[in-house]
Amino acid sequence: MIKAKIGEVYDTRFDLFGKVNAETGEKMQDGLLDIKFRRPVALELTRIAKKLEGELKLFEQQREELIKEYGELNEKGEYEIKKTSLKFAHFVTEYSELSSHEVELQEVNKIKVDDMTDGKGQEIEIEPILLLRLYWLLEI
Repeated sequence: MIKAKIGEVYDTRFDLFGKVNAETGEKMQDGLLDIKFRRPVALELTRIAKKLEGELKLFEQQREELIKEYGELNEKGEYEIKKTSLKFAHFVTEYSELSSHEVELQEVNKIKVDDMTDGKGQEIEIEPILLLRLYWLLEI
């Protein structure tokens, strides 16, 4: 089982899933799921990702509602929160509460860093900053 705060998961979603330009569909950043791992690790990462998708969608909906509630429309017609706004402190308080909600992913395990090899058993190089950001997912 994996336990993590949803805010931590949300903040690291691009590290796990990668990032795609919503307008063009172009891949802007690779994520951990784009690395070719041995099958057992790849399977476990896929299972984790599938379980996280629903949690992240719910979090994003709640986050958007908070931004609409406390934000103001900008010149592009999008809601944004300005640090100078009188509502900013209330937004931060509610967002912190929302972000600290713990999610439990049943029937999946943390990925052991020592198991993160390619299909031929060769060690895969992963930047230390990525390991640091994804600590909630990894067993070091």
